[in-house]
Amino acid sequence: MKNILILVLALMTSVMTYADEVNYGYLVFTTQEGTEKSVAVEKLKLTFVNGQMVVDNGVENQKYDLSSLSKMFFSGNAVDGIVETMIDANEEVNVFTVSGIGMGRFDNVDDAKKSLRRGVYIFKQGSKSNKISIK
Repeated sequence: MKNILILVLALMTSVMTYADEVNYGYLVFTTQEGTEKSVAVEKLKLTFVNGQMVVDNGVENQKYDLSSLSKMFFSGNAVDGIVETMIDANEEVNVFTVSGIGMGRFDNVDDAKKSLRRGVYIFKQGSKSNKISIK
């Protein structure tokens, strides 16, 4: 029994030490569209007004519709707002040149790649897009 108690105390001490070493300096908000934005947590104040969350830390002030948020979490690093989204290779895709000229709508990514010349294109499906190089 004494050995079990010592083991439990040792595990609790190591977990508490690990938690102290991790610095969660940012609160990250992820929207339904997949964009992320972080806010420093020092002096952070969250308020809720008319279905919106108001985030204020004295340096920046942001508002989010609660229905537009998919998650929020604490992080040790700030995020830059870019989240990688991959299009579905088997779905219909719209293709554009990097200068914005429409090249057409294709049944899937492979059909588009076979039909296009060498170059860099933007493949778009709904709110997702990828830059693809065809060689």
